[in-house]
Amino acid sequence: MNQIEEDIGIICEAMEYNSKVQFSLFLKPLLILNEEDSGEIIQVERLTYFINLQRKLFRVVYSKGVSTLIKFQDAMSLEKK
Repeated sequence: MNQIEEDIGIICEAMEYNSKVQFSLFLKPLLILNEEDSGEIIQVERLTYFINLQRKLFRVVYSKGVSTLIKFQDAMSLEKK
């Protein structure tokens, strides 16, 4: 099973039980787009609301219903909380 299939399985299980998922995300600074290895990895813990397989995006919810999108390629690892 590849990484995306594993991540989708973790998220589907978390969505079923209304659990949070901890994402390890790779963020590139806007000023250094030419260097592939530059950037930082951050940890965020959010509820996942929707998976868009065609656009390869996760929709995650912050507090009070504010949501954002996370690209599959930016998620380094996922863990159910």
